[in-house]
Amino acid sequence: MRVPEPGESVAAGESIGMDYDAVDLTTEIGLTDENVRWRQEFVGFTDEDASRLEGLNDVVTDRREDLVDAFLGPLLAYDRTQEVLERSPRDQRALRQIVEGYLETLTGGTYDRRYYTHRARIGRLHDRLEMPLYYFGGMFANLAILFLEELQAATNERARAALADADDPAAATAAVEDAIDDGFDDLAAVIRGTNLDMQVVNDTYLHSYSQDSEALENKRRIAASVNDSVDDLRETSSDVAETATDIQELANEQADAMAETAGEVSNVSATVEEIASTAEEVNATTEEAADAAGRATTTAGEAIEEMETVETTADEVTATVDELEESVRQIDEIVAVINDIADQTNLLALNASIEAATAGEAGDGFAVVADEVKSLAEESQTEAKSIERMVTAIQKHTNSTVDHLEAANEAVSRGVDNVTETVDRLEEIETTVDEATAGTREVATATDDLAASTEEVASMTDDVLEGATKIAEEIETIGSATDRQTRELDAIGEHLERLRES
Repeated sequence: MRVPEPGESVAAGESIGMDYDAVDLTTEIGLTDENVRWRQEFVGFTDEDASRLEGLNDVVTDRREDLVDAFLGPLLAYDRTQEVLERSPRDQRALRQIVEGYLETLTGGTYDRRYYTHRARIGRLHDRLEMPLYYFGGMFANLAILFLEELQAATNERARAALADADDPAAATAAVEDAIDDGFDDLAAVIRGTNLDMQVVNDTYLHSYSQDSEALENKRRIAASVNDSVDDLRETSSDVAETATDIQELANEQADAMAETAGEVSNVSATVEEIASTAEEVNATTEEAADAAGRATTTAGEAIEEMETVETTADEVTATVDELEESVRQIDEIVAVINDIADQTNLLALNASIEAATAGEAGDGFAVVADEVKSLAEESQTEAKSIERMVTAIQKHTNSTVDHLEAANEAVSRGVDNVTETVDRLEEIETTVDEATAGTREVATATDDLAASTEEVASMTDDVLEGATKIAEEIETIGSATDRQTRELDAIGEHLERLRES
């Protein structure tokens, strides 16, 4: 009789209910050719036993229907075993074919590693159907009883035939003893053969139990590992929240400083306007320079003092802008930290998703929460990028402000030089009125330039103030996102606790 190839069903059709290669399974349970020979030797299964089992093939062929009915009868008679059969995708006709195939291979005469590979496949199949092992043991016991009854009938028949053919009582007794011995030897072959089959089935069940135990332990280890990561992430989120608060306070301080700077620039503008007015007056009274030389000299001195005040104020504005630039640089560094934390959060969520996928269905709930954590981290990173763009804009405006202030300082210096020159010329006003007039015009021109530069400084200061306000708003958004992330981490912790307890 042909023995089916590994993975092929003992009945017609493809193997069902198997998520495991039968050859790989026998390898993992240590069922090698040498191991098969040792098992057979240990239970005393010899070539004679193999021949006796093969000799029973005629019984299987002749009594096929009765044997299958007797084998399936107990399985169909109890609700518990019926529940197991109902989990199988095969109907009763297919089950009968499976039993027929098993009886045929049991009496097929070949009992090598390939034969026991099919026994491992059958054990794996029933384990996947959640049939308790003692059900399976009962099935083998019922099978042994079936063969015992058949062998008993055959032995009785041979004994009766021997008695009928015997010439004397001694010969009759010997013939009956031979028939009984032969029947017992056949029964011993059946018991040894089915015992070897049951050994392999037991090994497949134990292998499955070991895998389930390892999977449970892995799930617990994963839960413990992810829980540690969640604790670290929760602590990191707390640090981020504190940092965001510090940044917000710094941004508020910057906004206050820029408001003060705007006030100073406003004062500079007023001073420049006053200088321009004074220059016009000087130009108007140049024709009366001879009579008003003293007053003109005093006015020129006042102009010098005002310009020095403008220069001092411009220096203060420059210093304030430098401080703002340093604060913006610090914000940029903190944003880099936020980006790094967001990257770490993305990496932790990815690892938790991978571990959740390994945990199978038990980790589905955790995988959903892990995806939410990743989404929140990406949101934080997006907000951080927005801050980076604003910081870049502020830096650009700050640099421009510095350039304009330097230009203003240069203009003030030129104004001081011009007014000083005017004072010198006033001393010669009686003879050089025309030269004094030209100098006054130069003062007026320089004052106009200074006024224009001051207006630009005021405009840039307003832009910086607006940028600082936006930074404060963005930091507040980050703080809110961090709070949400902390709440989600708490939810993950609860899921992990339930996962460890399951």
